[in-house]
Formats: sequence, structure tokens, C-alpha cells
Amino acid sequence: MDYFINYQMGLFGTFSNIKPSPENVSKLMTNLNNSNNDIKIRFIPSIIKAFNINIDESEFIYDDRIQMITEDKVWSIDFLPNRIDINYSYKENNDKFYLLQDLNDISKEISKIIESVIEKKFYRLAINCKMYIENMNNQDIQSYIRKLIIPLKYYQEKEIINFNMNLQSKCELKINDIEEKINTITKLSTDKIKIKDESIKLIAIFDINTSKDETKERFSTDNLNLFCDEVKKIINNLVEDIRSIEV
Repeated sequence: MDYFINYQMGLFGTFSNIKPSPENVSKLMTNLNNSNNDIKIRFIPSIIKAFNINIDESEFIYDDRIQMITEDKVWSIDFLPNRIDINYSYKENNDKFYLLQDLNDISKEISKIIESVIEKKFYRLAINCKMYIENMNNQDIQSYIRKLIIPLKYYQEKEIINFNMNLQSKCELKINDIEEKINTITKLSTDKIKIKDESIKLIAIFDINTSKDETKERFSTDNLNLFCDEVKKIINNLVEDIRSIEV
């Protein structure tokens, strides 16, 4: 089972007018908590601080923004000036874990509800998530890392105290008959996290997004099925490859 510790779907656009007014908050609460929708997650409104830098005055400008959050703080939606983030975060002592498909499906449904309220398109799509590779003890992890760094003989007989590897590549995905450039970033590291037991675990972080260079607002939630399917395929293939190295 692939346990996801964190997940975020980012929808980039121009949302400076989505401020915490009674009308905006009421619309979001009504639509997100409608008993007829498929997400079955209840949100309550909150406020977060966003800031911009005024270069001319050399000062930070703080702005109140809407946040919709569940009572257990597992799910939240942040309405920032240039992006909307749908966040999932595993909480200690919570027995419920989500598969990637579940996280994608819930986030797509939330996105559709948001789109129906704000009536805007997006210029960039992103999904990033963090998981740990199950059934690996510290000895397995040490052996695994050594196989990844075989040419570095110095470390072959030493305990690896800290490991962090970043990889990035690009591919293309046709969305709306346009070949969109997709960035794929994978980070492998070790960390001590308290899930099931407080031990060192092999952590994988995946960040997959469309190019930041194109700022035309051309995506709608209808494009999320294709994007999420591609993200799932990439991550599943990467996880399979990660697991394929025998320890």
C-alpha cells in the first residue's frame, strides 16, 4: 500500500478579487457543504495571511485571504491571489489513508465546485505529493541507498546519516490540442516520521506541473481528468521503479 502523507493540487490564475467577503464565504460554504455533492467532506471558513513584497517601499504587504478547512485539519483550501491550493495532510493517530486515485478524485470534485463559484480559468496546473515506501527498515534503507550510489565507494561500508536526491525532467502532454510542457520532479530522501512507528523511512516527493512560462488562462476543470491521469501514470511508474531495486 502506498501511503500518502501530503498532497496538494494547485490551480494557478488571477484570484485577487476572491477575498473574505460575506458573499464569497457564503457561496463557498453553501456549495462545498451541499449534501448532494460527491466529496462528503465538511468545510468551515477561516482566514489566512498572504503577503506581497512592495519593492519600491521595501516592505511586506499582508492581505487577508479565504481558507476553507475541515475541523480535523486534514483537508484545506487556500484562496491566494495567484493560486488556489487544495491540500491534504495526514494527521497522527488518524487511521484513514488515501490512495493517489482517491486524492485526485476528491480534489477534482472540489475544483469543480470552486470553478462554479469563481467562474475563472487557470493558467497552470500542479500536483505534488509526499509518500513513504512501506516495509523497509533502516537496514533495508541503507542497502537501498548504497545501490543507488554504487560508484561512490567511500560510502559503501559507512552508515548513510542523511540522503537526499533530486531529479527533474520534462515531457509533453496534449491538452486542448496544445502540447503542454510538463515538469516532473522527484525527490528521494530519508526522514524520521511518526506513522505506525517513529523510525527512519524512505520518503518520495513528486511534483508534476505544467510550465510556469505560459500565463494564458486556458485550463478548466474539464482538463483535470487528463492531467490527473497522466500524473497518476507517472507516479505509479516511478514508485514501481523505486520498489524494483532489491535490498
